[in-house]
This record gives sequence, structure tokens and C-alpha cells, in this order.
Amino acid sequence: MSALIAPVHDLPSLLAGSGYAVLPGLLTPAEVESVCHRFAAYADRAGAQALPDGMALRASPIPGVPGATVQYEPGFDPAGKTATERELGVRKFFQFAQGDGFFWNLARDPRLRGPVEAVIGTGAQLLQSLALVKPPEIGIPKAWHQDTPYFPIDPVTETVGLWIALDRATLENGCMQVVPGSHRQGVRPHVQGETGWCLDAEQSARAQAAAIAVPVEPGSALLFDANLLHFTDANRSPARRRALQFHYSSARTRASGALRLESLDQDNAPWGRS
Repeated sequence: MSALIAPVHDLPSLLAGSGYAVLPGLLTPAEVESVCHRFAAYADRAGAQALPDGMALRASPIPGVPGATVQYEPGFDPAGKTATERELGVRKFFQFAQGDGFFWNLARDPRLRGPVEAVIGTGAQLLQSLALVKPPEIGIPKAWHQDTPYFPIDPVTETVGLWIALDRATLENGCMQVVPGSHRQGVRPHVQGETGWCLDAEQSARAQAAAIAVPVEPGSALLFDANLLHFTDANRSPARRRALQFHYSSARTRASGALRLESLDQDNAPWGRS
């Protein structure tokens, strides 16, 4: 296991070399609690509609948060469950910051924006927001992948992820694992897997052999290049492993298709809910 911890002025060289760095104590315990309460409210709003057969990984809208969706773990049926029970079945909340002022303000907070813009330059844009919930005992793995193949963007070299732990992230509950320096080899071929784009079996085995685990405490973050190979294992423990993640792109990055990049200079949530 290894963690690269450095002050902001060292981040450009760390990200260029290793592809990642740990930012300890980025959020306070009170802020972590507030974020978790917000996600609990999302689970409450999402309701308890039954999922059709074979559609366990479909995304359902979150009422009151424009553009936001929730996705449950495979085999979990929210029908008849309380909000608390539903939250323990959530795999992912997606694209909520652009429509929720609470998360929009957090995404553009100088404590987050500062390290990001130290790496990709001023005028950063928010590309994506998501919460990777990985609930106790049923949280499935996220296979080896790079984030860039998910994004129709140009260039593909000026986007970073900021992964913020909301619970203690350990090997047992599915902390991040990375291959240091792998971003320098560019975008790899990906195949469609159970949870989206991923490396094929041969590439995944090579990545696992070179992997380094990055356990972090609640409120601490992993800043990483979007071309870095990374993976999270299943959560087979009784402990939760929630994480908040933002993706940011440089000011000159452009998106195509339905993807929208939003300037962090906007004071209000750009999709309409402040």
C-alpha cells in the first residue's frame, strides 16, 4: 500500500509522474456528515418503485434534482423498503451537483478547486458528479478501467477525478486501487462489462499485478488523472464505503453529444436548483 501526499504546489509533478495524489482532510467531519445526510435525502426522494426483471442497474430519476439519477446494486429491489433500507441498496447517485446548489457550491469550493486547477489550469469546468456508495456486503466491484473512455471530450489529457471518502476506505470494503504511472500510456482499449467500460481479462490481470491500494480516512481525497488505471473491489465487509466524486476538465476541453461541461465560475447550480 502507498499514498502520495503532497502540498498543492507539488501536485502538477505528482500527477504528471504517478498520476495520483492523496489530499488528507479535504472535508471536515461535519461536512462529511452533511454530504451523507444529503444522499440519505436523495434515497428518500427516489421512492420505492419496483425494478423490472433484468434491469437492476438501470438509472432512475431523483425527484427535485434536475438531471440526477440513482442506481441500485444488482439484485436489490427497493419496493417495500424504507428510505434507510433503500439507501443501503444504492450503488450510485449520478449527476446531482449541476442541479443541486449544495453540491455545486462544494464542487467549486476553493479547497477542491485549488488542487484541481493546480493540475489542469484555471477556469476548470465540472464534467461529472457522482457518489459511489458500495453498500455493506453487497457492493459489487468496479472493474479495472480508465475514466476517459466514458467521456466524449477533446483533449482527453486534461481531465481529473477527485474521489472523496465519506467513510474509512479500506481493502476490505473496496478502497481505490491504482496502477501508478499508467496514465502516461494513453487511452487503452476497453470492453463493455457488467458496470460499464472496463479492461479485458488480460489487461485487468496485468493491472492487478501492478496495483497499489490507496486506503483513506473520511474527508480525505484521491486526486487522479482520468487516464489512470483504477479499480475498486467488492465490499464484503459490514462497513459502509461511500465516496463522493467530481470530474473536472480544463477550460479548453470541449464535449460532444449529450455531455455538458459547466464552468465553475457560475454562482448558481447551472441546471436550475439553488
